[in-house]
Amino acid sequence: YINMTQADQIAEEYINWVKTGSQGQFQPENEKLLEKFTVNANTETLLLMRDGRTVLTVTLKKVSLGDDKYEYKVSSWKYSG
Repeated sequence: YINMTQADQIAEEYINWVKTGSQGQFQPENEKLLEKFTVNANTETLLLMRDGRTVLTVTLKKVSLGDDKYEYKVSSWKYSG
């Protein structure tokens, strides 16, 4: 059983982290959620794992807006097991 609301909360924080160009390692604000999930993130993909199994994968895509400007859009949001 996974708590989708909590997984979604981490995913939303991750999207904001990427969109604001934050540096360093992604760390969800609610530390208690880290007791339930293992977080593996970079600027393109978030993997949430529980008990060694991936439960949510969120993938972002960098989209050019022209004039050397870009934004990230969600290209995949997939729940597993």
